[in-house]
Amino acid sequence: MVERLLLFDDDGGAWGPMGDLAPAFERRTGAITTRRRIERALGREADALAVPARHRPLLRATERVAVNEIPDGGPWLAVSGRWPATGSARALEALDVGEMLRQRDGAVVAARLDAQAAREWVSRGPETPPPAAARTAEAPWLLARPWHVIGGLAGALEADLAALATAAGPAPAEATIVGPHSVRVASGAVVEPHAVLAAREGSIVVEAGARIGAHAVLEGPCYVGPDAAVRPLTHLRAATVVGPGCVVGGELRTSILEAHANKPHDGYLGHGWVGPWANLGAGTTASNLKNTWGEVRVRLSADGVAEATGRAKLGPLIGAYARTAIGTRLPTGAVIGTGAMIAVGGFAPRYVAAARFVTDEGDLPHDPEKLVAVARAMRADHGQTLPEAEAHRLRAIASPR
Repeated sequence: MVERLLLFDDDGGAWGPMGDLAPAFERRTGAITTRRRIERALGREADALAVPARHRPLLRATERVAVNEIPDGGPWLAVSGRWPATGSARALEALDVGEMLRQRDGAVVAARLDAQAAREWVSRGPETPPPAAARTAEAPWLLARPWHVIGGLAGALEADLAALATAAGPAPAEATIVGPHSVRVASGAVVEPHAVLAAREGSIVVEAGARIGAHAVLEGPCYVGPDAAVRPLTHLRAATVVGPGCVVGGELRTSILEAHANKPHDGYLGHGWVGPWANLGAGTTASNLKNTWGEVRVRLSADGVAEATGRAKLGPLIGAYARTAIGTRLPTGAVIGTGAMIAVGGFAPRYVAAARFVTDEGDLPHDPEKLVAVARAMRADHGQTLPEAEAHRLRAIASPR
């Protein structure tokens, strides 16, 4: 029988706002989502998905594959959506039916199961261990914190670009090309005169419908997604991902912008991660380095404590639909929750919970219906509608029990 692929989210690790609207495998951890990288590494598309309860309604409304259900057939190779798929897949493919690969911390990397065992496991929830004998991985395989993604971004991005480059064409004559690595621009993309595509340290891919403004500088490795706009004079430094439909300006480095995130004006963003539909007002600037050059510590939840990241450079983690006012200054390792709005005269707080409205007068709750109305307006500006399942999730985030 033909083996089938199940991607699961065990709800492991701690992700702050990056885990509010998307399961682990749907987060953009390079030029593409982890899901697409896993599918590429294994040479097949997922046949089913298993996720925590909060993500099921939205996936069921948008997916064409089974969500938290196991169709007939098998056996099944279940793979964690926290596996970045940048290393060898041989250990996964070597599993026998009834075996799993597990980290020393107990987190499951993958399991090969017959249909009945897979069905029983998914019915209990992917947060539980599957019914299988364990092999133990000698080293950690799975991403567990947002800074793990930022730390591995350059490597993941280069792997993605190598695969994507074959689908694109050469850079247009209007651009200035420097460096030995590949530069590929898809048909339908526009590169305006005097843009510099500097592939000295890595490859560059610009997807269809994207526009690179005059005198912009892109340093590889760099990815610009479909229909994204890089404003004139923008500087995209190495290891930067501009997702589909984004608009960017100013200076960015080693950062991920999820689909339709906007940073269209001057200001610096380094070693950061910006969720979908977030909007950074003109002049918003984020610190990614303490003035002591010391280790950055990050608080990921309202009731959590600041964690050591092992990194000297880490910028903001900004949730979906979050917004900053003009001139906002974000401190090193700031966390801005999903749907939060910041409009302060000094430095923003280092932690802002989801759906909060923070001004110089205080930190107030964001009305759930107002948040949904803002999300609808942001999407309408791009000719899109807000899925009702996502509206329901935003209401739940803004109305904690």
